[in-house]
Formats: sequence, C-alpha cells, structure tokens
Amino acid sequence: MKGLPSTFWGKLTKDLDGVVTAWHPLQDHCADVAAVTEALLALPLWRMRMARLAGRDDLSASICARLCVLSALHDLGKFTTPFQAKGRPDLRVPEGGHVEAGLGALIDARVQQCLQPLETFGAGVYGLLAAALAHHGEPKSFEAARASHQHASVTG
Repeated sequence: MKGLPSTFWGKLTKDLDGVVTAWHPLQDHCADVAAVTEALLALPLWRMRMARLAGRDDLSASICARLCVLSALHDLGKFTTPFQAKGRPDLRVPEGGHVEAGLGALIDARVQQCLQPLETFGAGVYGLLAAALAHHGEPKSFEAARASHQHASVTG
C-alpha cells in the first residue's frame, strides 16, 4: 500500500530520508509467513529435518498446520501501539520493539484468552510460541517481556 499506514502494518518501505512510502498490512504479512512455512514443510528435506529436530520420524498434517499457526503469530508484538508508532506518527507514543512486546503480550489476560485454543496443540505450545516470537535470533526472557509489557499496551 502506498503512503503512510492507515491500520496495523507489518512491513514498511522508507525512502533515503527515512520517510515511509509504502507499507504491507500486518495480517497479510502474518498470512505470508504462514504460507511460506506451509510451503517449506511440503518440501521433503525440510519436513524430514523438522521431524528429526522434533524427535520424530515424520510430521503429521496436524503438526504442520500447528507450526503454520505458530509462525503466523511470530509478530504478535507488532500489534502494540509503541511498535505501530514506528510507521504511524499520528499515534503520538514513544516507539518500541516487537519481540519483547510479543512476549509481554502473553502476560495480558485478554491475549491469553484469545490464545487459549492453542492449548490443544500440547504441553510445549507456549515454548514454541515463545521461540517464534523471538525469531530475530536471540531468546528473550519473560522478565524482559514483563518490563516491556508495562510500557506497551495491546492495541485493540
């Protein structure tokens, strides 16, 4: 989309002066990531490697679908006003990141209620979700998440 974001954004394009010139809606970005996960898990080598990492011979269709859901949630922290302020000056709040904010959102009772269906995925689902949220290569602690959550409100 051209110009400044008018709703939740997931990716921005800026010109050389740092001015936002285009944006990709956050829900579309999350759907794109889930679709890429699905496509990668359809490749035999990827699926075999993921299965081995999980200590399995193969991944069932339901496990693959669950991994797609978790990958779609990888940018949950982008649904916070401090992160959205990076592309939306109209929000008039200090800017913030999305990794700690995503983990911090897991502490929010409203978010927990929305994520409750994930519990059917099994006991390790929140560990997998935490790993997906920390997708920039460095694990984050829940203590850092709690601190971030105090500064970031879940928008909605």
